[in-house]
Amino acid sequence: MIAPRTPLLGREKGAPATSAARLYVLQGRRQTGYLCTAPSDSRSGEGREGRRQLLINETLSQMDSFEFNKIAGAILGTGLFLVALNITAEAIFAPHHPAKPGFEIEVKPQAAAPGAGEKPAPEEPIEKLLASATVERGEAAAKACAACHNFQKGGPNGIGPNLFGVVGRPKASVAGFSYSDAMKAKGGEWTIDDLNKFLTSPKEFVSGTKMTFAGFARGSQRADVIAYLNSLADNPKPLPVAKQ
Repeated sequence: MIAPRTPLLGREKGAPATSAARLYVLQGRRQTGYLCTAPSDSRSGEGREGRRQLLINETLSQMDSFEFNKIAGAILGTGLFLVALNITAEAIFAPHHPAKPGFEIEVKPQAAAPGAGEKPAPEEPIEKLLASATVERGEAAAKACAACHNFQKGGPNGIGPNLFGVVGRPKASVAGFSYSDAMKAKGGEWTIDDLNKFLTSPKEFVSGTKMTFAGFARGSQRADVIAYLNSLADNPKPLPVAKQ
């Protein structure tokens, strides 16, 4: 037995055969047979973000290039300025080179030293030097002795004995001072002539003395010091006068 034919979906009796070719009953729509999906919003957002990042990268690249150009230009400009300044300075302050290198030093001729067989010129007698000596100059010169000696009447001894009233005083006679054996053995009084010799070179006049002072080399300075020491007394003695 043959079943009755079932009409196609959506096909009515008496409808044209072309309507049977439709896939679905969608009136007024054309079916292509392809399924197309619209782009999702996430992919669209990613595209816009990528284009934005690309634009930012290009802008930063252009800015980096611009900054590098500025730095390079500043360095180049500074170098050119220094070169120009150096050229200008050399043109203004041109060095003068002497024809002969070195410095000329004027040397004054010195008197010839006495030979081995020659004796130095004798010094003037102390009596003659005392004629032009002054107490003021002697006091100034005696400041070199103030570190060891006291010049005040009744003053204490220092490294050396008190020198008040030393002219005409017996040697090694200040109470409370420890003299060297050499000074004790010297004996006699401190005369003007002995003071002159002792102030010239203490170690030569009293070999073995404790005094470390080298002495006064100039006779006029020794005369000033002797005049000052002679004034340190209650009754200063008259200074000797040179013989005519």
